[in-house]
Amino acid sequence: MIPLHPLELLLVGATALVAAFISSLSAAGLSIVLLPVLVLYMGVKEAVPILAITLLAAGVSRVWVNLREIDWPVLRWCWAGALPGAVLGAFLFTRMPAGPLTRLLGMLLLGLLAWRRLRPRPPRRYHPAWFLPVGLGFGAVSGMMSGAGPLLAPFYLAYGLRTGAYIGTAGLVGLGTQAAKLAVFGGTAVLTPRIVAYGLYLVPISVLGTLLGKRLMAHCPDWVFVAIIETVMLVGGVTLLLRG
Repeated sequence: MIPLHPLELLLVGATALVAAFISSLSAAGLSIVLLPVLVLYMGVKEAVPILAITLLAAGVSRVWVNLREIDWPVLRWCWAGALPGAVLGAFLFTRMPAGPLTRLLGMLLLGLLAWRRLRPRPPRRYHPAWFLPVGLGFGAVSGMMSGAGPLLAPFYLAYGLRTGAYIGTAGLVGLGTQAAKLAVFGGTAVLTPRIVAYGLYLVPISVLGTLLGKRLMAHCPDWVFVAIIETVMLVGGVTLLLRG
């Protein structure tokens, strides 16, 4: 990996700030917005572990500012599937080309968005146990390719999670999957000192963006919140398809 020029570092940092701000409103914007920029300058194999470090820090900050609103039953069932799924996905990532996985993720995002818009009846409220298989699939995809956060969005929304409950629960689920990924990456020599340094550079920037977004979220109407999430899914799906 070629070291970044100072101006490139500033561009990546500015992108991370904007991405973290969006992520505090949608729980998915950080990976969708920041990943293409990281891939452009560093390549997929370096961008994914760098983003995992950044997402871990952003997850901590999102959980901290929304701790009282987390839906713990959803979290427990989702973690039960997502954590082993993330370990498996991260292991596969170290051995598989990223291009096909990127296109698959893009298709999944667009398919889930279409399902939300075209289904004939409003969704019923799911039992939290449904998040066990959903979390398993999410964890596997998240382990193989960053940017999987929006995959859970339709299920969170169908269950009834909004604003702080959505962001806090999604943040803690993501925190667990990123920690599992980093454990696998550390054991397979993917985390080089340079990758760790770039990841740590983005940590305080992502935390700042999250705190700024939390201030705005307090004044965000429900329909605007849903619109932000669906926009992130649409842009992310198209971006991943084109980049794959």
